[in-house]
Amino acid sequence: MPAAPARPCDREAIVTIQIVARPPRYLLDGTFHHVTARATGDQALFVDDEDRAYFMSLLRYSNRRWRWKLHAYCLMTTHYHLLVEAPLERLSRGMHRLNFLYATNFNGRYNRRGRLFADRFASFVIRDEEHYCAACEYILQNPVKAGLCARAPTTGGGAASDRLFEPWRGNVPRRGSSGR
Repeated sequence: MPAAPARPCDREAIVTIQIVARPPRYLLDGTFHHVTARATGDQALFVDDEDRAYFMSLLRYSNRRWRWKLHAYCLMTTHYHLLVEAPLERLSRGMHRLNFLYATNFNGRYNRRGRLFADRFASFVIRDEEHYCAACEYILQNPVKAGLCARAPTTGGGAASDRLFEPWRGNVPRRGSSGR
């Protein structure tokens, strides 16, 4: 006796996997961005205080040149986080220049060649105030979770300088301090 035709629910499922590229940055335009960039592999992005100081000078330059407003930042050993207020076009141009200048200097200083950054920078548009607060908290808690410091600065309603954090110096900025 021939087998009965298979009903739709008896058939093997056909799985389709579609590779979706990340959306172009112009589709993600917003004003506030959580930005991060990571070194290739386990490479240190910041070897010593001189590297961090140079990066900070470039970051201050980028703030002026590209008219950004920096709300929070954290420099870790292998990566960094920024919370930046800027239109997307200025953010992209400034980030490209910031990472290019830093990598060029780093490679020259340590007599190395090749890519320093694993990928282009990642940028996440901040959707609303709740997302903004969560991004600030994430950035500030990053060095605490990594054991680089015992506590993060407060974020409750203070000036932006309260959220500027340099854990390698062991400082926790207080209200009204420059954070630098």
